[in-house]
Amino acid sequence: MISACFISLFRSLFIALCATFFTHKIFTQHNALQGHKKNIFLFLALLPLIIPPLLPAYAYSAFSINFQTQTFYNEILYCLLMIFRVIPLVLILLMVVPPALSSSALHCEKLLPQKNLSRIFRNSRFLGVLALTALFVFHDYETASLLRIKHWTVVLFNAHAGGLVMNLPGSLQLAALPAFISITFMFLSRKFISNCRGTSEYPKKANKLSFSLIAFSSLLMFIVPVLTVSTNSLSAYKDVFSGGWMLNEFINSLALTTVSLICCAAFAWWIILVGKKTVLLGLIPGLFGSLILGLFLIYLFNLPVLSSTKHTVLPLTIGAILYGLPVAVLLCSALKKLSLKNKSEISLLSSQNQLPLKWQLLHRPAFLLSLPLFCFLWFDLTLSSMLAPASVTTLFPRIYNLMHYSENERLSATVIVVTIIPLFLYSLLYFILKMRISIASKSSLR
Repeated sequence: MISACFISLFRSLFIALCATFFTHKIFTQHNALQGHKKNIFLFLALLPLIIPPLLPAYAYSAFSINFQTQTFYNEILYCLLMIFRVIPLVLILLMVVPPALSSSALHCEKLLPQKNLSRIFRNSRFLGVLALTALFVFHDYETASLLRIKHWTVVLFNAHAGGLVMNLPGSLQLAALPAFISITFMFLSRKFISNCRGTSEYPKKANKLSFSLIAFSSLLMFIVPVLTVSTNSLSAYKDVFSGGWMLNEFINSLALTTVSLICCAAFAWWIILVGKKTVLLGLIPGLFGSLILGLFLIYLFNLPVLSSTKHTVLPLTIGAILYGLPVAVLLCSALKKLSLKNKSEISLLSSQNQLPLKWQLLHRPAFLLSLPLFCFLWFDLTLSSMLAPASVTTLFPRIYNLMHYSENERLSATVIVVTIIPLFLYSLLYFILKMRISIASKSSLR
């Protein structure tokens, strides 16, 4: 366990370093674009947020593209998948976290004969984002498990679920070292980001590398996996929608995701508005990752005062809310920054003409930014495997268990369908909301 933990640590740092470096190129290119080109570029950059981690892992582990017998190439594949999986999160972090020094202050500091600020302070934003990214990669389970990568989460989950650890305290003891490493990452990220008090700057520098990165990301994370899985599922889509195949799992996962999404968004917005350090402590459980959080909640709901609720959906619901809260706060912070920028433009119009512009500049971005959070909760595997009661089976644990046998047409078709469901639901809701705004705007003009 100790060797797996340190291997995971060094691998996470390497992946985070590469992801942060590449994302800075994408960040500067995004700021250099204008209009529809900028929106399309941003959509493609954030595309991995709405792709289930199990899709590329399944495509590259169960079909002809399989490097599991070649350890070196399998490690490279895993690192590439994780780099492009976290790039969207790094991009949002760079949009939200300001630099430690403004460009003018940095220029003045360079003119001084004696440097008053350390290089670490000047690069606080980069180091803070790097620590948070490494923390996220460190807690990966889905991709590492299907690709059979040596990772501490796989070792601990298998020991806990497979009965290798005979009691819960034994599992918690194994989780002590990963928990300590997680606390270290949290402390470092908090320390570095607290230095980032400069005015937000948006460097505008076009570079060709960013377009290559976006194209490769779309190819690696979406196009190749979808084509690979789809070729084995063309004749099985009718089976997915017949006979009640995974119907209960669909309903349970959708209900859980919807409730968790609403609670996460409400708590995240409240945390941002209050902004007190004590409130920010609510983010810490989710930053420990789904596996450590799941073990803690199992321990908590085994206590005599809560043991009567451990066979209900309450532990899983609380776990999903706590796990999604850091992502919700990140997305709401980006939304708040965008809304402050656009409110001045809206206030210039009369109240009758504000509705269409509010939809375009405020409500539509808020609606679209909730999609990554919905997908983050919808794709949950670890918490659902650990906390879901026997009477409430969820979607991705069932799919994950089937993936360990071998690929088949029905399973492949199901993977494609569950990938499309969030996009379908949001497209439907978007059409309804847009129609309501259009009708309301016409009636206000009359």
